[in-house]
Amino acid sequence: MGLRNPLLIVACLLALTSPGLASANNDSRLPADLKATLTLCGTGLLEAWGFLDVGYGSLYRPDCNRPWDLYLSEVRYMEFNYEREIPANAFRESARTLLLRQGFQDSAALEAFHRAYLDAKAGDTYALYFTPDDGLRLFLNNKLLGHLKDPRLAEGYFAIWLGTQPFDEALKQALLGQP
Repeated sequence: MGLRNPLLIVACLLALTSPGLASANNDSRLPADLKATLTLCGTGLLEAWGFLDVGYGSLYRPDCNRPWDLYLSEVRYMEFNYEREIPANAFRESARTLLLRQGFQDSAALEAFHRAYLDAKAGDTYALYFTPDDGLRLFLNNKLLGHLKDPRLAEGYFAIWLGTQPFDEALKQALLGQP
């Protein structure tokens, strides 16, 4: 499958990320053991086609002032709170497409990770949690769904939103807490 339907990709990615910015700080599902070590860097609204609110995403890091190019040296946590239903295949297809756009190749590890996605309902929260020692973990409503040990692939996942070719530059800036 390639980049055949840009609107599908946009809709899927919007599903991966984020309205309700006012509630973003109050509704965080950041695990209690991380609250003492991570800081909310920013929260970003995600709109499909410039008018359809999908939800919001939030980024947590130990030090939001550090340069973002230190990808693999720090613990980080992102959560995506949905206000709309999103099918699992939308997550799979959009993540795969954006990873290919960044130069990553399909692999058995990525395929297994993508199979872990489940349909999201309004009110659900997907989360990505990375530690340098253990890799990337995918959660839906605090339930572990998938684990990706390869740190380079984990870097690729965060680059979907925060890399040099992010899904949405305005969202990237909001997540990083930059005006």
